[in-house]
Amino acid sequence: MRIVEELQKCVFEKNSNFLKELAKRWYNLRVERQRAFFDLLAEEIREKLQNYRMIISLRFHRIIVPSCKRPEELFGKTQEIIRKTICDRGYYNQVCESERCFEGAHCKGVEIDALVIHKGDLCLIEYEDSRKGLCYDFMKIYWMRQFFNREFESLFVTRLTTRRHEDTFAQFNKYVDSAKPILDSFLGTWKILEIVDLYSEKNRTFRFQPLENASNISRRHAA
Repeated sequence: MRIVEELQKCVFEKNSNFLKELAKRWYNLRVERQRAFFDLLAEEIREKLQNYRMIISLRFHRIIVPSCKRPEELFGKTQEIIRKTICDRGYYNQVCESERCFEGAHCKGVEIDALVIHKGDLCLIEYEDSRKGLCYDFMKIYWMRQFFNREFESLFVTRLTTRRHEDTFAQFNKYVDSAKPILDSFLGTWKILEIVDLYSEKNRTFRFQPLENASNISRRHAA
């Protein structure tokens, strides 16, 4: 499976026109951000990866899983420990949507933001406008893996503005590093795509997680 790798090489290039066009659509047209991202991604795939197929907003009304493993059973840790690890910045101790994720609520019906298909391989893509929603998407894909009963790739897209906190990269690197063992068990093949400083023509870029040399990138952006 290498759909994300191809997207990274052909679409999410640092010097591609994708970021410029995305910023233009969000700023000038004031369209819904998630829709703008996927509409532009669909155009890029049609142009650059013509043997790929993309479906936007795919709804599963009910997920039937014959033998469903709860997250605690799969990873061998308590729900409290898992939530404390994958829910960003202390949200694990709040009553939020992610709490329902551990009870299998997604099996009653779920919507996937986008699906990319290539020669039988699948990649599910989820978009969140802030990092706080990523844990919800992680658990959604966890249940979807059991539904499909097959391997597929996952790409989680979110945004970042570095002007607010100088240590944002370092904080998120630490979070991803801590959550990676659990996410590897839950998600299989996965990546996080960050859209960085979209409205800054000078600084806008793509950033993928997990990264091998994340600390070096953090220092470079904080400088």
